[in-house]
Amino acid sequence: MAALKTHLRHPSYQMQQDFALVHASDKYCCPSLFEKIFFGSNYRKEWGTMVKVPVFDIRKTNFRIAEMGGGQQTTSLELIDEKNREWVLRSVDKDVKPGSRFTRNKIINYIVQDHVSGSYPYAGL
Repeated sequence: MAALKTHLRHPSYQMQQDFALVHASDKYCCPSLFEKIFFGSNYRKEWGTMVKVPVFDIRKTNFRIAEMGGGQQTTSLELIDEKNREWVLRSVDKDVKPGSRFTRNKIINYIVQDHVSGSYPYAGL
């Protein structure tokens, strides 16, 4: 819950009743000339565009938290509803963490992280 409270103080996060104005990530929106030339434009503009999204307040639902989860790049929250169906909330932005011998190299890690900008942030919606 502390991570959620920290995120709510993020300067690009604005609440409006049951909606929030937020962007997917600020990691990719302002590429350097080097990044533009070698990594391309990808969906950088979309990652930095403010969008209005509904706020999911678990306190106003019948969901219960099953567990925190996630793979090697995402964070997820597994929920169970009153009919015992499972639901999962996942983060939009990926976080490439050093794991293998290759991604421990800071340059390679940076390049791999930047390639996330090649995916459309709102495709799942």
